[in-house]
Amino acid sequence: MKIAGQDNIGAIAGAARSEAAGARRAGEGGGDATTSLDADPAGSSLTLSPRSEEASRVTELAKAAPDFRIDLVEEARADLAAGRMEPDSAAIAQKMAQEMF
Repeated sequence: MKIAGQDNIGAIAGAARSEAAGARRAGEGGGDATTSLDADPAGSSLTLSPRSEEASRVTELAKAAPDFRIDLVEEARADLAAGRMEPDSAAIAQKMAQEMF
């Protein structure tokens, strides 16, 4: 089930992808990225700029974030328990069927 309010995660992931793509383009054009590929006896090594490394960290954080907002789930649970929310069983079943197919 998806809960609205995940815009921040999408924005973070999108920014990280843009940063990584920008770092790759800058490396190709000799821009501010410090990307090098040096052959050594054990194989090849790759050095990325600090900006590219930060983009990678942000991407990993976005991937590790939960697919739902715990604060909204807890709020909905409290509303259900207090009787402030009446779930519509038919609408829930329809949404579940749509997501499955």
